[in-house]
Amino acid sequence: MLTVRQVTPQRVIRAFRSPNHRFLPLQLFAIALYLVMVVSGSTTSSLSGPNERVSAQLSSTIGTPRGVRSDEWLVQTPYELWTLSTGSVKSATPMSQQLGLIYQIPAGGIAENVVFFDGAALKLGPELPDAMLFAARWWLPVLILLLALPSWLVRIGSRRSVAVLATGLIALSPSVAWWSMMPIRCGAYTVAGCLLVMSGIDRWLAGKRVIPLLMFAVAGVLFARLPTYYVPWSITIGLPVLTATALWIFLDPARRRAGLAAVATSGVVSGVLFGGLVVENADALRAELNTVYPGTRTSGGHSRPWGAVFGAPIDWALQNKHPLSQSNQSELSSAYSVAGVLALVLAPFVRRGRRDPQTWAIAALGAWTVLWLVWCLVDLGSWSAHLPVINRVLPERAAQTVGISATMFLAPVLSRYLDAPRRPVAIGAALLCGAISLIAGFNARSRFFHTLPVSGIVVSSLIVVAAILAVTLVRRTGWTVLPILVLVATVVWQANPLQIGLGDLKNSTTAKDLAVAGARDRKADVWWATDTMFTDALLLSNGVPSISGHQVTGPNDDQWHILDPTDQYKQVWNRGASYIVFHWLPQGSAPTIKQGSTKDVIHVGVDPCSAVVRLLGIQRVVSQFRLHNSCLRPTGQFVWARRRFFEFQRTDG
Repeated sequence: MLTVRQVTPQRVIRAFRSPNHRFLPLQLFAIALYLVMVVSGSTTSSLSGPNERVSAQLSSTIGTPRGVRSDEWLVQTPYELWTLSTGSVKSATPMSQQLGLIYQIPAGGIAENVVFFDGAALKLGPELPDAMLFAARWWLPVLILLLALPSWLVRIGSRRSVAVLATGLIALSPSVAWWSMMPIRCGAYTVAGCLLVMSGIDRWLAGKRVIPLLMFAVAGVLFARLPTYYVPWSITIGLPVLTATALWIFLDPARRRAGLAAVATSGVVSGVLFGGLVVENADALRAELNTVYPGTRTSGGHSRPWGAVFGAPIDWALQNKHPLSQSNQSELSSAYSVAGVLALVLAPFVRRGRRDPQTWAIAALGAWTVLWLVWCLVDLGSWSAHLPVINRVLPERAAQTVGISATMFLAPVLSRYLDAPRRPVAIGAALLCGAISLIAGFNARSRFFHTLPVSGIVVSSLIVVAAILAVTLVRRTGWTVLPILVLVATVVWQANPLQIGLGDLKNSTTAKDLAVAGARDRKADVWWATDTMFTDALLLSNGVPSISGHQVTGPNDDQWHILDPTDQYKQVWNRGASYIVFHWLPQGSAPTIKQGSTKDVIHVGVDPCSAVVRLLGIQRVVSQFRLHNSCLRPTGQFVWARRRFFEFQRTDG
């Protein structure tokens, strides 16, 4: 290990540049691909699925839009398109609190605009092409992951080729594909922040001060995002990276002083900014913490089916028309958790240095991987629900993402193992991982995929064996990276469509007419309401102010008390992550609030001519039926989601 005296500027600068420079071809490829996707306005959003007008498939959509991704195309995408359409910061129906912390779209606060800089950029929509801005935000986390993760893995001990392989396995994980890249958004910014801290420390040791401090400050901005968006996956993905980075810094005496500067700077910046986020979203946080769901929900560890934990190699079946029981594609998808098993088998046979900071960083990744595997494979009992932080993660969510930390763990372990590979160990590890994949496949078949062909399970397991033999027996792993990633890509290549532009959601005649109406009614403070989720998404995407829609965080009690002044139905409407769907009742009917077929749907029944509707501020009504209430005047109709809808104007003020 180098002493402080031996750490020369030239030596450190070479160390800083080397990992990044060697990934230059990958980084240039990632940037070029990002620019192509942005300029063409292409994403993997399912926004054109159920939203098309009449045709079965839009010419701007290649592949199959996935209805199962409704939290993307029915909620998150419409809110982003609202911001693109209006250039404003409004982000919720008046029935709900603001949702800045959830979807990282600023509601106007200073801290929000700094931390959620990508969401703030959406406000340029009226000035710049909206499809390009939408694509730029869609792919930004992927670009950051491809630029940052390989270099971060190299710094904690991975070979370059293995780091590229691990990054590809994570980016192409089934759970990443089937959750619209949410896991990457939860982890990429943290990885980038940690890499900035590491690089800044190297520059600090080289005698620099201004640039490292700026790097630490930017890292703090990125770290402030960690507790937002989807907290369970921020915990399962972000905390292992932070822990490994901290050990890499503070277990090396040469880095400690610079590490203190890094932690102080990034900690203060992230603390101040996150405190600002809390203050700016205090009402939303207070409401969400007091909801029936998610509230302060906690969970202990309990066993999940092996097919849901280790089933990634057979998740190619999720793309096909095999009927699923007891689950759906998103819930059943996972990352490559079997990588954790492989790493644990190889770990006892690798070169170790007890005082090597890299070794402790690797051990931290391994500890987190073991923790999450136990969390979703073992019934731990009720006591585990009291473990702080960890109890915020449902075992279902741990099962979907443990493969990401497992793959990070595998990269440096495999790299060290390849310094002195052992054929019996490689063969034993490959057979064990193949057996686990086989068991998981048959478990998935018996529990979820009753029509999944046995031959597909066997072939997938044999491919796992062959891939592991290839990477553990061939010292020059660079030759194995591309073939393995091609095979991995076949597991998810049909999971999502390639959506070029924004389709009928923004470009149809209906959408353009609604955009004109939205611009007019926002100025006049005129509010709409509809009776389907599809039309709610359509109105929101085109800037039409609507009372119906989505209650992403928690309720606005004052608005709900207009409907339910005695809180009789509070157990129904006091929820986050819910849809608010109106139903138009006959003249003189009393308001009703009911739970839908699923708990995340709140059905509100009202007479559109009642005083309640007037107090809510609804002046324009959209219905899938012809309404005959006395105060309604027909104003038009349109076709959407293969249905005809009728527009009405209330005439009683």
